[in-house]
Amino acid sequence: MIKEIKIDMNPGAKYSSSVRAVLFITTIKPVGKGVGGTMTMKESVSSCWKTDGWLDLNYRKKGLDVFLSSSFSTFSNSHYKRQDVYDFQYKGKNITADYAGDGYNSSKNGFVSVGFNDQLTANQSLGATYTFTRLFSSNSDQNYHNHVQQDDVHTEFNTSSHHFSQSGNHNVSIYYENKFSEKFAINVDGTYAYNDANDKQIIVDTQADNCSTLIPVTEVKSDLGALKAVLTSSIGSAKLEYGIETTYTHFRQKYNIENKDYSGVLKTNDNESKQSAANVFINYSQSFGKLYTQLGLKYEYANYDYYASGKWLDESSRTYHRLLPSVSFSYDLNRLSLMLSYNIYTSSPSYSQLDEGLQYISDFRYNKGNSLLKPTYNHEISLNASYRGIQFMSNYTYGKDAIVTWF
Repeated sequence: MIKEIKIDMNPGAKYSSSVRAVLFITTIKPVGKGVGGTMTMKESVSSCWKTDGWLDLNYRKKGLDVFLSSSFSTFSNSHYKRQDVYDFQYKGKNITADYAGDGYNSSKNGFVSVGFNDQLTANQSLGATYTFTRLFSSNSDQNYHNHVQQDDVHTEFNTSSHHFSQSGNHNVSIYYENKFSEKFAINVDGTYAYNDANDKQIIVDTQADNCSTLIPVTEVKSDLGALKAVLTSSIGSAKLEYGIETTYTHFRQKYNIENKDYSGVLKTNDNESKQSAANVFINYSQSFGKLYTQLGLKYEYANYDYYASGKWLDESSRTYHRLLPSVSFSYDLNRLSLMLSYNIYTSSPSYSQLDEGLQYISDFRYNKGNSLLKPTYNHEISLNASYRGIQFMSNYTYGKDAIVTWF
């Protein structure tokens, strides 16, 4: 049961530089002991018949909680319709393309999560959770009719496609916290995640007496390991938070054209990304009467390596050193509240955005990343005010190296 919910609009240097707000949820500690649980089954129908199920079990004794949660969902023959129109230029020619058709989706997925929380003492706790998520199968069958107008030349053809995907994710997380005294505490969090996904398409284009087939297969594997330690000290009326965070990520994507008779623009590719990162931070906060002050400083280090077909690419690999300050002031006077802050936020491109391999989306759309993309930096100054339920919010943002995706 939830006791209260709070949101921090300026979380400071202890969180990632991509975090703009943090939601804190405080729950009421369950009472009693023994075994409890719930099981729910649901059948529903709209465009298709769908089955959902949930199982939650819990064992509690003194400060120990052991829990298990799981769910399963399946549906089949969910019908949908789609129509798209594109206007673009290709090799100096104006092209208008559109397609219209329908398809059917089917899916089976589920997850299981098991873990424990142990209140070792009044000021010390330990916990761990393992979660396995599985997409057993996802199938999509589509049929479209296409029109292409290239200047004065008009072409029509039909497309039939089958799309199958499957994935699994393992996630292990642990935490330990200890409040040694009223003036010193430590919190440690660790996470490891592994993901494996497979995707296969069979696309058949038919025009008059001609027929062409494309069979692209995608295999994605990724690892993530992260460890974070936060120490909190009280110095008089001030609070000092400081610590370190380390991460390691590994992303590999193979894209293979299975049918040997294909002679189009798509090529088999095998690209890989690795990154080791660490940051140290310090966050100082103190109240001076009705004025609350928060000052933070974070140093971030990241080493990124990009490989194309097993070859390390120097121009796409890079190392970052970033020093990111943050400042926040808030003032409360009766019913008037004011807050002024300055932060530097960063947004890094995803590994899919960095992948240089060309991939099929539709007959008129392909996807390709850019391994030369850099993280986006946003310097933001914000001023917020509230008075008797009336809120005023303003901010100024200067961004550098923005990432833009277009179709």
